[in-house]
Amino acid sequence: MPSETEFVDYITDRDRIRVKFTLERGVPERIVVELECEVDGRWMPARRYDNRHGHMHVHVRPWDDSTDRTQEVAVPGLRQALSILIGELQVNWQAIRSRLVADVGPVQNDA
Repeated sequence: MPSETEFVDYITDRDRIRVKFTLERGVPERIVVELECEVDGRWMPARRYDNRHGHMHVHVRPWDDSTDRTQEVAVPGLRQALSILIGELQVNWQAIRSRLVADVGPVQNDA
């Protein structure tokens, strides 16, 4: 029977990484790794990696369904992907947050 795990790792009080994965017999079957940022009092997705459609991909604008596009991401395997993708967001969260804030417009206290 598949088991699902979800956890949140706070980078700051307004930036967090949400990780959700399903294991089938101890092997990752489905994963989601997402950077979420609080902007103007709302938590918004800033970048999301998942393998929902059978391959690992990144949503580079998950806050806007009309302009979001996915790009395939090469990973050695889903088990390694969790560590790789979490690490990528930990390193690049500030630049990703800046793109989100620039796109959603001027928001006080977020510049």
